[in-house]
Amino acid sequence: MTGFGTYAHTTPVDGLLTTNAHFETPPHQREYVWTPGHWEGIWEDVVKACKRDHRDLHFIGVVTLIKSLRPGLPTYLIVDGQQRLTTLSLLLCAVRDTIAKDDDEASREFHPNVWNTEFNVPRLVPRYTDAHIYRDIARRERVRGTTSNMLRAYRYFLRQLRGLDTLSPIEIGRAVLRRLQVVWVVLDTPDAITQAFEDLNAKRVQLSQSDLIRSHVFAKESPESQDQFHQDHWQFIESGFEKKGSNTLDMPLFDSFFQHLLTCDEQKNIPKTKVYRRFQKAMDDRSGTEVTDRLRPRKERYLLVRGRRTTEDPSLRDVLDRVRRPGVSAVFPVALAVLDAYAEGTGLISEIDRDRALDMLASYLVRGHLCNHDSRRQWRILPSLCDLGVNAEAPVVRWLRDRLAAESWPKDEEFRGQFVKHSFAKASFMDAVVRGLERARQTAVGYTVEDGPPGIHVEHVMPRSIADAENPKCLAWQEVLGDDWEVLHGLWVNTPGNLALLAGKVNAALGNAPYEEKKKLLTKAKICLNEDFTRYATWGPKEIEDRGTRLADEALDIWKGPKNAHWH
Repeated sequence: MTGFGTYAHTTPVDGLLTTNAHFETPPHQREYVWTPGHWEGIWEDVVKACKRDHRDLHFIGVVTLIKSLRPGLPTYLIVDGQQRLTTLSLLLCAVRDTIAKDDDEASREFHPNVWNTEFNVPRLVPRYTDAHIYRDIARRERVRGTTSNMLRAYRYFLRQLRGLDTLSPIEIGRAVLRRLQVVWVVLDTPDAITQAFEDLNAKRVQLSQSDLIRSHVFAKESPESQDQFHQDHWQFIESGFEKKGSNTLDMPLFDSFFQHLLTCDEQKNIPKTKVYRRFQKAMDDRSGTEVTDRLRPRKERYLLVRGRRTTEDPSLRDVLDRVRRPGVSAVFPVALAVLDAYAEGTGLISEIDRDRALDMLASYLVRGHLCNHDSRRQWRILPSLCDLGVNAEAPVVRWLRDRLAAESWPKDEEFRGQFVKHSFAKASFMDAVVRGLERARQTAVGYTVEDGPPGIHVEHVMPRSIADAENPKCLAWQEVLGDDWEVLHGLWVNTPGNLALLAGKVNAALGNAPYEEKKKLLTKAKICLNEDFTRYATWGPKEIEDRGTRLADEALDIWKGPKNAHWH
């Protein structure tokens, strides 16, 4: 950190937490993400410090700050060390509350370290998603919410304190404040924040690419305007990237957004480790607001591509699902490029051609996979398609078809031959094919099956495992297949002809049941694909191959080949 600080102090923790200042986590920082391994490390440090000579201090790291210029209560913005500082504060809250059960008066010794009683505010202000959790804990109120890492950390320390043998909670609290030593560095200018983040990241490899991007964008705004910038601009960029059922940001998904955005723009694969530097270069001449204005519409389109947003256009919804289902992330930048070209109204692509282009991508992926083509070839070719032939004379759909046809897009004859005996190794492609077949049949008859909880799942009619010699149901399936049951089972169990769809609870209950029992439930389910089983009295390789051949004819029309008239 040499060269960045106006000044630096080495002090016990109470040198930070007994001043009138409070410490605010700026909006460009992550929420609280430390987990049990980190809490255990802090706890062990404190216990060790308690057992040492009282003159020996235990160094626990650096806290990097920048002084806020806002008038009023002295405030420091935390550049680095917020996870450590938050954890220590939660430990002090746990000490205070454990002591309070027996001696409320004694517990007040630690309350000012987490709550500034003079100004009636918390010492620490975390990020927005965590702020109310910390505030409730710090002021000894009922906590609103039960899924926060902060609450879990607080409860972890409560358990540790209750289990103390030779030490007391008061000794633990005093050790935190007086025997744990930190170095706190105050940066001289806001411009130093981005460089500090980069240096800290290089040394510890803890920050994600989107963490660095967020810091870079916020550094374009003054510290005093960052809260407003977050509220008016940045929080919308993060909206939609939360983990399912949580307010916590899904960092891998958010990182992928920036990676795929840059891949789309540069028409080549951008390595994950290079995303921040490429983004910084691409956006360096723009203000923070200009950056977010550019990101806003593309972020919404990207969420459509990833299935985090829905559209009222049934045709677009259907074709995006076909693109997404195989789980090939290399196709996402191309899909984004198609949506960008249509949405930005340049006349490059019509609504019909938009859907055809996406349909073509889905067909190319599925046909290539079922014909066992090298997936690495797809990873090489797909990013180069992101320019959509802007400089070519041919229309987008024809240009895209010609490019894919030149890259081993399987023709009908090859696809039909491979389809019947293809053994799925990737669950995402298995799911994509089975659901694609079902969707096409539903469309043909005007019928829709709701795929809500507990969900519709792929069912293997001949079970995936029949090797248990002590299971009568497995032995019955072995008898159906004959002496070569092991070979025949391996050849046919994961092929399209052996796959159906069932509701989750029914799927789990069937297990290794015989075909006669499965058939009753399969044909009873209101799923179009399962109507096939009314024609088969028994189930084995002959029936699986026959059904697979019939399904191959349907698959040819769903995942069309390069010569199909649909592309003209």
